[in-house]
Amino acid sequence: MSDFLALVCPQCGGALPQQAAWRRVACTYCHVLVTRNPSLVERSHFQAALRRQAAEHARLNPEFVLEGAPCRLIAPLGSGETASIWQAERLTAYPERITLKIAHDASGAAQLDAEAQHLQNLLARDGPGSAYYSRRIPQLVAQGQYQGRRVLAWRVPPGYWGSMAAVLRNQPAGIRSEHAVWIWRRVLDILGYLHNNGLAHGALSADHWLVQPRDHGVMLIGWRHLHSAEPTDAAHDLQQSAWTIRQLLNPSDTEPPALRADLPAPLADLLASASDYAWCRSTTAPALDALLKDRARQAFGPPRFIPFSPHSPTHF
Repeated sequence: MSDFLALVCPQCGGALPQQAAWRRVACTYCHVLVTRNPSLVERSHFQAALRRQAAEHARLNPEFVLEGAPCRLIAPLGSGETASIWQAERLTAYPERITLKIAHDASGAAQLDAEAQHLQNLLARDGPGSAYYSRRIPQLVAQGQYQGRRVLAWRVPPGYWGSMAAVLRNQPAGIRSEHAVWIWRRVLDILGYLHNNGLAHGALSADHWLVQPRDHGVMLIGWRHLHSAEPTDAAHDLQQSAWTIRQLLNPSDTEPPALRADLPAPLADLLASASDYAWCRSTTAPALDALLKDRARQAFGPPRFIPFSPHSPTHF
């Protein structure tokens, strides 16, 4: 037999209908509005609180105009030697989330201008694979000024969470070795396109690798270092990519980061080879990717999808 619950008015003690358990009702005796649901909020109260929050946010983050469109900062994402990075919003007819890079000084402004020019040149290419790879580099939105400092803005790609450097702050012991495989393969795929077009990225540190957890995607940023590539520059990109993978597996201050003791031998051997500059000069990004695919199969068996969480490691 279930327990019987009697609802009474807290003001007059009169009986209340059962609906008071989940919504607001008026007491038939004293006419006070009452409910038993502690999470119920009146629409007018919610809307008033929302207006107060919006007004406070607007006070702390005033609007500014970027190439004719009003914008507003939302939240800081990080800060580097030359610029700070913010999440922002373009307040147009169809509001759009953007990532904003704000230069610290004149030197940083020059580097932002160089990065914008590199991206524009890269996106303007119309050769084989250009349409595919244009979706894997930042899409420029605008350039301009914010409070007297140079600004570069690009669209927020859907599903991208943050950088691999941010992932390591959540996972200080390093990521799973299975995840290192697909992350490295995504980077090598982009490098293959760049090197085939005579270009080199030149700055493949973990803070320049944005990760898309759900679909296992990686996007490179930090394009101010992009330059015409000699074979030596392509080899340097490959070596940098291997060093960064070693850091993701075993965060440390050594150069290169030490190989983790529990790393499967096929993957450890390949990382050791690819960390050597001379070895990298004898190969290419597609060839290294083919080796990685083979070594991953030796280490882990047939490919399988393992969900990736940037917040905490997955163990099962």
